[in-house]
Amino acid sequence: MKLILSYGWPLILAMIVASGVIITGVYGGEWVVGCTSATCNAVRSLQWETLSAGFLGLAGGVAVIVMTRYQLHESREAEAKVELADVDALILAYEHCGETVVDTVFWAIGYVEFDDPVTAGTANKQIESAVSTDRPEKLYDAVQAQYRLPVWLRRAARQVEQAIDNCGRGRFGVLPENTHYRDVESTRQFLQDSCQELEEAIEGLKEQRERFAKILLKR
Repeated sequence: MKLILSYGWPLILAMIVASGVIITGVYGGEWVVGCTSATCNAVRSLQWETLSAGFLGLAGGVAVIVMTRYQLHESREAEAKVELADVDALILAYEHCGETVVDTVFWAIGYVEFDDPVTAGTANKQIESAVSTDRPEKLYDAVQAQYRLPVWLRRAARQVEQAIDNCGRGRFGVLPENTHYRDVESTRQFLQDSCQELEEAIEGLKEQRERFAKILLKR
């Protein structure tokens, strides 16, 4: 609806004015019966057929312009989708990967027990697997190699990669002296902060994608 109003408002306005002229011409005489003012006389003498024909012709010309502008917009939108295809695929992959990493990390946070190297070791293996599984390395490399993409868009993708790496750096101590309450809580806090950074990085990549898409539509 917003797009229709953006491009079609001149046509809508022309049709409204033409309709108003026609209605005034057909029924105006009845509205001003007995009135002798200049306005009433103007209504009675209104050449509504000529005016309405002019406005309808104008509406036809505007319709051609509106359709041309709309088709141009559709063409630009299609070109933008093609140019952003790899970025869109990367975002979808990061959303899936990020969900896996965050779910695994929070599972590990609740799973590890104090003074228990066994649960710490198991949690570390699960986090390592989540960070490396389904990671879109080829898509990431493809996006970084596309120099027609803005630096700030490629940088946003790099920040997601760095955030995933940070989640993988969160390691619970497996030696007895590193499994105490303070050590476990410190690692838990680091992992929680890393997950938040990962989610923010993915949202930042989406925002930069939309920013570039707007630029492409205005070319």
